[in-house]
Amino acid sequence: MKKLISIFLFCILVSSSVTAANGTKCELALYQKDRTSQEDVLLYSDTLEFIEGINKTGFFVAISTDIEFTHLDSENVDFVVHVVTSRPDVNNYSKSFKSEYELPARIDNIRGKNGAEYLFTITPIKFISIDTSFCGYIHNEPGFFKIKPSAHFNYHFLKNSYGEFYWTLAKGILEENYDEMNELFNFNLPGKYEIYLTPCPLYSVIWDKRFGIMVDPTKNTAYAVFGANLNTLDIFLSGHSLILKNYGYAPSFITEGLGNFLSFAVFDMKNIVKENKNIPLKDLLNTYDYLNADPYLADRISASFIRYLVREYKIDKISLLYKASDDLNQISSMEEIYGKSVEELEQEWLNYVDTLTFLKPRLLKHTQLADALFRYDKSIEYAQALLNISESRVDSMIAFDLLKTGYFNSGDYYNALEIQKKVQLIIDNSIGRMNMGIYNLMNGNYQDALSELLTSKELDTTNTVAEFNIALCYLLMKDSTQAKEKFQKIITNNKEHSPVAESRIMLGKILIHSNDKNTQAKAMTYFSEAITILENRLSSQPSSVNLHVWLGSAYLGLGDTDNAYTYLISAATLEKRPFYLGLIYLETGKVVDMLNDHDAAKQYYNQVIAIPSTAYQQEEARILIEKPYKQ
Repeated sequence: MKKLISIFLFCILVSSSVTAANGTKCELALYQKDRTSQEDVLLYSDTLEFIEGINKTGFFVAISTDIEFTHLDSENVDFVVHVVTSRPDVNNYSKSFKSEYELPARIDNIRGKNGAEYLFTITPIKFISIDTSFCGYIHNEPGFFKIKPSAHFNYHFLKNSYGEFYWTLAKGILEENYDEMNELFNFNLPGKYEIYLTPCPLYSVIWDKRFGIMVDPTKNTAYAVFGANLNTLDIFLSGHSLILKNYGYAPSFITEGLGNFLSFAVFDMKNIVKENKNIPLKDLLNTYDYLNADPYLADRISASFIRYLVREYKIDKISLLYKASDDLNQISSMEEIYGKSVEELEQEWLNYVDTLTFLKPRLLKHTQLADALFRYDKSIEYAQALLNISESRVDSMIAFDLLKTGYFNSGDYYNALEIQKKVQLIIDNSIGRMNMGIYNLMNGNYQDALSELLTSKELDTTNTVAEFNIALCYLLMKDSTQAKEKFQKIITNNKEHSPVAESRIMLGKILIHSNDKNTQAKAMTYFSEAITILENRLSSQPSSVNLHVWLGSAYLGLGDTDNAYTYLISAATLEKRPFYLGLIYLETGKVVDMLNDHDAAKQYYNQVIAIPSTAYQQEEARILIEKPYKQ
């Protein structure tokens, strides 16, 4: 799982009006009664914001709850609370409250698994005004979310959101994990989960703030924030859903560990142990401490430890532990079932982690999964481990390709170039030389880039992508004559799969600045022709960021700022790779400059400089900060 730290907002150049709603800050707390001392032991507490009239739902440690504040003012609150306990002991509770602030409302004698008794308190703290302009969607009201079904899940997402463009990616990841988990654990309960791919943390959901997700087994629903700037989607979502649905409730350490069974936690755990960052196991077998520990460490420890128990002692014993455990008896249950102290089990597990080796197929799978989930730091880490154990030329080439992709996606063009140099020592061909040229371009080494690109074209005279980048290189070297000639050649030859639309846009960008009206008219023709080509491609590739960016650039050339802005903002909602964001911010800044708002445009140009964009993107941004874009 991915730790939820912060939400980075893509700044829209036209400020949205602030939409304020009446709300309250409220503390939720769940206690379990100790059967020996009869004391209520705190399992977890959290402070949340509630909006008047909006039902907020979620799974809070051991109970599913729905809370709606029906009336709020500066002195009093009215609210309704519903509570449902999870399998195997399902019970329902409901209560209405009228209260002043800072007075806890209570639902007690909540009966859960194995006769466990819970106390749930809801304490309104103060009246607040909540800005809903950023995230005003409500998942349980009709008209907000579209639905797409699959074999095991129904996927919900907003129209034109990241979820709509990439829901098939989520489906592929979650369905594959479901099938593998199902095969391992032989689940048999029918019914689908409802998966919500939300663009932001909805106010209608009680989120697990550790990871920015929510799984509610009593309603068969799960939620993840799924966007370019914040993505909490993880295979854990389907794994945890399956575990809770089929096995019912158990302490979070156990359910989350099992839900993460197919994750790569044990690989990460090896590094945690090496860096001496491990937390003593006993400290996490208390639910309060587990839920308040560093989320990443607790997550990796529970997942790798539970995996060890399953692998070493088989599924039968973990099933017994699952059935016997509640939030106050994990340690005693574990020691009784396994016949060993927690310290002994911990030492066995740490030895397992230390001595475990990873085979190429597993490393390859998790490298590709990390890349698919846009976790480029992890994809680089796993690809490097794959390279370290590669014995054949083919294995090395696969690892190099994954490593290079990870570096490019994260904006590290220097290391991408260094990896490409190593590839060249294994195989020297036109594609490799072209990649060398492109990475040199990104790093600002224009002369080296030109040399590599020309060699690429010599090795394969049909390589029109190399020819396009040769033209771009000449343009960056201020040789517009050569650039025009190369772009024109690509357009004239009109070869299949060649960058004819992109060449029209680049040539149009050069010609539009001519003082000759006929030349300017030719530029406008090129922009229009490019739009026709690109929109035809977009109809079959609606989630292509590249097409959205080029269309935005073409409409910018025509002076159509509305359409240019629409396509560029669409691209921004789909993308997080610095290379593409650099292009998006540059072109959006130009749109704003054409609207005569240079102060706002400079914010976009400064964004280009702030991220690891390419050398030539940063050079252009610095020029445009000082001199507004004009066409």
